Amino acid sequence: GHEGAGLGGALAGTIRAFAIPAGLAALAARQVHRFVEHPMLHAFGRGATPAVIGLLGVTALDIGREAIISWPGAAIAAVTGVLALRTAVHPLILLAAGALLGWTMAL
Repeated sequence: GHEGAGLGGALAGTIRAFAIPAGLAALAARQVHRFVEHPMLHAFGRGATPAVIGLLGVTALDIGREAIISWPGAAIAAVTGVLALRTAVHPLILLAAGALLGWTMAL
């Protein structure tokens, strides 16, 4: 989106990529509370957790291959990754800080 239409295209592409999954997750979360204690839901969670972790890892690698195009970008990604895993800093703060730092470095 950014290459074709600049910042507006990047925002539109990001919203398009995340809106449907986020909406479906929100709808599912509203319904799942009725089954919190059901044994089948617990079994599903035990099986789905490793799959979700794997999918998140593959997604992060895929995005990283496209997004990290310089050593400073790799450093930003590494630092924010460590902070995300080792501290209680909210991920949105890390995302905003990394984006701001990357943007200022590109100027």
